[in-house]
Amino acid sequence: PAAVCGFIQRHFQKPLLEVIEKDAVEKCRELALKTLHAVVGLMQQPPAAEGEDSGLSTLTAAFLPVAKRRIGVAPFLEPTEELRLAILQVLTALLSTPGGWTPVLKSKAALFPDLSSVLARELTDSFPDAKREACLVLGLAARFAPVALRLQQSVLLPPLLGNLGHQQSKVRQAALQALGRLLEVGNDAMARMVTESVLPSLKKLVFDRAPGLRKELVGVVGGWLQQGEEE
Repeated sequence: PAAVCGFIQRHFQKPLLEVIEKDAVEKCRELALKTLHAVVGLMQQPPAAEGEDSGLSTLTAAFLPVAKRRIGVAPFLEPTEELRLAILQVLTALLSTPGGWTPVLKSKAALFPDLSSVLARELTDSFPDAKREACLVLGLAARFAPVALRLQQSVLLPPLLGNLGHQQSKVRQAALQALGRLLEVGNDAMARMVTESVLPSLKKLVFDRAPGLRKELVGVVGGWLQQGEEE
């Protein structure tokens, strides 16, 4: 796998990214995204030699700006909702391991705001599956980059709260889970943020028709209370 990944990275990474960003034919963009997702899967396997670079860092640094230009702007430059989801799925794969976060954290002044723009925009996507995938990526950011995520809370919180009222319970639950992780990273103005913005939105979920979501709500609020006691 390492040899295959290295070959693809040297010879096909740039052309694949150009197809994803610029090709006018939807099927070509789709195939490029599927190929890239498969390559990321190979890169996630343990390296053959200790200290060997899997290539995830380089690919993440190259892919994030492309993702921002395609799905981090209004209106979306990527018109096909399934391909917007596919871009998010590549991000999920890239950012599921510490190696993928290396370039984001080392140059967070540039790359983390790109990621934040993508997530904030995709949380307003009309495609429910894209909303849920964005929530999943946000959860990865809370796990691997809590300090950087804290600086982007004001950008991500409003669209996230908006999804708590979505008609699909799976979207509401994904948004609630992501909200819990977003607020777990802390903030100097946490008390005011929760009181003014978060609690009014959560009150509506107390009587939500989905029992799994009500259970999730109890867990999220309990986590905040425990965190407050520890601080």
